[in-house]
Amino acid sequence: MAVIGIDLGTTNSLGCVYRNGKAELIPNAYGSYLTPSVVSMTEDGKLIVGQPAKDRLITHPERTVSSFKKDMGTGRSWKPGEKSFLPEELSSLVIRSIVEDAQNYLGEEIEEAVISVPAYFHDEQRVAVKRAGALAGIHVERIVNEPSAAALASYFTANEEQNMLVFDFGGGTLDVSLVDCFDTMVEIVSVAGNNRLGGDDFDRLIAEHFLREHGVARQQLRAQEYAVLLKQAERCKKLLSEQDEVVMHATVGDQLYESTYTMDRLFEESKALLKEIRQVIGRALKDGKMTIHVSLVSKKIVNLFEGTSEDAQKDGAELLEPTTDTVTYSDGATEEVYGFDIPVPELDKEFDVALLGKKGVWYDHKVSVTNPVKVEE
Repeated sequence: MAVIGIDLGTTNSLGCVYRNGKAELIPNAYGSYLTPSVVSMTEDGKLIVGQPAKDRLITHPERTVSSFKKDMGTGRSWKPGEKSFLPEELSSLVIRSIVEDAQNYLGEEIEEAVISVPAYFHDEQRVAVKRAGALAGIHVERIVNEPSAAALASYFTANEEQNMLVFDFGGGTLDVSLVDCFDTMVEIVSVAGNNRLGGDDFDRLIAEHFLREHGVARQQLRAQEYAVLLKQAERCKKLLSEQDEVVMHATVGDQLYESTYTMDRLFEESKALLKEIRQVIGRALKDGKMTIHVSLVSKKIVNLFEGTSEDAQKDGAELLEPTTDTVTYSDGATEEVYGFDIPVPELDKEFDVALLGKKGVWYDHKVSVTNPVKVEE
């Protein structure tokens, strides 16, 4: 009896099976590997899952729900019709759809699965995922962190130790992880993310700029018209990956509007979103750096900066805040001094550190670290 893997995504989900020495993606009933994580309820109470449900986002937006995974374990409910559903209940319908596709494809019963989740998912969210599996009629053999799964796949392909940054930008969430692979082990060094930032935000941004360009207020659009506009925005975004220029059309009332998009225009209009993405990557890189703790035998140094004194004095420079350390001298005397956790970009290589004195004067220093000893916390 096969055990399948399920990538339960915010926007799309898919299943796979390991056989004949390799991972094999499982197509759904429509021949696609991706099953939209969307659920819709018909007027007679029938639940529809996947691509047919996604199509109803345009025709029946008030009876269709998506992006519910991000609310797993929160207790928030969604109402695609007359009945309310928890995110895990909706997710169970997606899981059940993938399991049925797997059974049809493999020709055997599926009773167990491994499901991947974002590394930042807390215990309540992981329990909710297991409950979703149980509601779908399967036993969740294991919950695996998504970056660990991605890193393992790369590690076994390359067959060598490596450090990597896993960038998972989905439809509704962004997850960035620094991962260390060694001896068939995967260690997640740092994790950063934003569960309210994804590809859908670019669709909404394009749609908003389109309306603004033509002087149309969002309130003028019916729900169905706005759903069509978002669909056109998504199409525009995807085509820009292949074409230099895309013409986007949309109808509001009886009026047809059109706008021309280029990648330069998309980048310009997306500056705020791109800044958020850079911030998430920056947090992951910063948290993943090795640091050394230095206790200074003086309280005359009040701040440190990783870089030069010139950069330390620029707007937005992030200074290292001091800790209060107690040092013991050879004669047994003790004194409270300032200490700093200094990020180390690379061993055995000099890097710049700027020190700020009590009188407001910055001093430049060159520092290198050799043979550090790890301190267990």
